[in-house]
Amino acid sequence: MKITVIEPLGVEKSLLETLARKTAPDAEFICYDSRAEDTAALIERGKDADIIILANQPVTEATLAGWQKVKFLAVAFTGVDHIPLAACRERKITV
Repeated sequence: MKITVIEPLGVEKSLLETLARKTAPDAEFICYDSRAEDTAALIERGKDADIIILANQPVTEATLAGWQKVKFLAVAFTGVDHIPLAACRERKITV
């Protein structure tokens, strides 16, 4: 399993890594410390991830289509209006 934090969350990376190890000890954990500015970069960051964690980074249907393995999007933010929920439901991705 691969867990990817695709943008800074305002939380220490070491805390995120500790939580990831406790939740899924065998998972690969990737944490980016900058925001991606285009769809291609977002797709590249999340293309092999099973779980993607983000805050308010907008996700388009095109980005979501590039994330072939994702099963769960964890949104560390109030609201999900930046996530294509219908496309997630269609692909059975939990948000």
